[in-house]
Amino acid sequence: MEVILTACDGSLVDVEAIAIPISWNGAPAMEVVLRDIRRRKQAERRLRESEDLFEKAFHSNPAGVAISRASDGRYVEMNNTFGAIIGYTRQEVIGNSAVGLGLMSAGKRELYAAELREQGRFRDSALVVKNRAGEERHLLVSGEAISFHGEPHYVVTYNDITENKRAEEALRTSEREQFEIAKQLEIERARLIEAQAVAKVGSWEIELRSLAVTWTEQTHRIFETDPFHFRPKRSDFVGLVHPEDRRTVDAAFRASLEKHASSSQVEYRIVLADGRVKVLEEHWKVFEEEGHPVRLMGTCQDITERKRAEQALRESQAELARITRAVTVGELTSSIAHEINQPLTAVITDVSASLRFLDQEPPNLQEGREALVVAIREANRASDVIGRIRSLLRKTPPAMQPLDISGVIVEVLLMVPGELQTRGITVKTELAAFLWVLGDRIQLQQLLLNLILNAIEAMSTITDRPRNLLIKSAELPDGVLIQIQDSGKGLSSELANRIFEPYFTTKSQGIGMGLSISRSIVEAHGGRLWAVAGSPYGATFQFILQRAGSPHD
Repeated sequence: MEVILTACDGSLVDVEAIAIPISWNGAPAMEVVLRDIRRRKQAERRLRESEDLFEKAFHSNPAGVAISRASDGRYVEMNNTFGAIIGYTRQEVIGNSAVGLGLMSAGKRELYAAELREQGRFRDSALVVKNRAGEERHLLVSGEAISFHGEPHYVVTYNDITENKRAEEALRTSEREQFEIAKQLEIERARLIEAQAVAKVGSWEIELRSLAVTWTEQTHRIFETDPFHFRPKRSDFVGLVHPEDRRTVDAAFRASLEKHASSSQVEYRIVLADGRVKVLEEHWKVFEEEGHPVRLMGTCQDITERKRAEQALRESQAELARITRAVTVGELTSSIAHEINQPLTAVITDVSASLRFLDQEPPNLQEGREALVVAIREANRASDVIGRIRSLLRKTPPAMQPLDISGVIVEVLLMVPGELQTRGITVKTELAAFLWVLGDRIQLQQLLLNLILNAIEAMSTITDRPRNLLIKSAELPDGVLIQIQDSGKGLSSELANRIFEPYFTTKSQGIGMGLSISRSIVEAHGGRLWAVAGSPYGATFQFILQRAGSPHD
């Protein structure tokens, strides 16, 4: 038996005691033999500590470790990490094999066993297994042939590199995506450069701290500068801007910075080295950091051709309007002739009477004078008619000025009394006094004349009711309303939507431009023209113009 004795110096001594029964002096006795086993006990303690350390290291190893018999591959030991990797418990693993658990095929297991038998080890072999849940795990496997309890065994470590593999695959995917993105960005950049060239739109950026300016290739094309030698600076840009537009450009940029405007724009001209002038339109945005502007980013577009086209369109529209006025006046030929013929006949009659009065003995000067006064008045009347027609046909640019729209209506009615009388039309007006609008007199006369003539023609075939023309003007909160109402055959809702389209006409001899031009005139004055069906018959054409202050205020 083993006991612990206390030595003379007080220390504890591990001993092994053996009791032997003997006879001492004829009496039974016990002889005890003591053997010092302190060294053995120390060795045993060190062995237990070593085993405990191995146990802790074995089970706390981050790599999975399993020991199997070389003869049949059955597991005799495993650590916790191995169980976590494959998803099986210790009870399920011990006594089973990798093949039995479905971790690898028999052929694969034999390849590993052959290498262990021949080489005694293998290192870092890639292995993909499916755990109990069916998930694939990527492992890096190393093996060592050992003797365990006197039998050949294999110790295999399993490093789970699944997350590394996923990270590598994610990295490869990311790299592929980045490559594709970079490739796509390059394609988009090429497309952007091409699109900017087609649209004549360039882009630019200004860093306000360093005042560094960056232009795209198209911006250089617009300004006709060399991107390899020309480094844009503010002074260079200002030097290219037309002298008359520099103040406007500078004010626009200053205002955007002071007001922290989210978006701004300005239109200006530049003068190239050979003296040519381009018209540009710029849009930009102010970017801020901590409430302070730090960067401007914008676009510039060459709108020179657009401006030329707009000018040509305005000139064409003005010429078309003038021709339309001439056609309209042509339609009034008989009425104009009647209007002029009446005062001229009166002039002849009054002058003849005056001559007779003067030929009397003695001459009747009073009657002669009165006859001449009447002749002069009639001559002025004829002159007024001709003057109104000449002003309508005059080829002059639009002149916007305050006009009394009710007065313009009266002027136009004085151009068509013959048409009204011939067609048997009764005119009634309800005109508000001193309705001032900002407009061009000739264009507004053309507008009103066209609408009045259309109303007259709409009533030309009416025989079962009076032919009445009502013209109104009134003040609204948002402008001045003018209405021209007839008692003609009326207007369907479909026609009301189409009659303002160019070249659409309901007249057998019409060209379909009168109402289209009329709408263009109204819109050019900032107004709106539309038509509605009357009740129970007829139609009303009405338009709204913006109010203007009286020139006498």
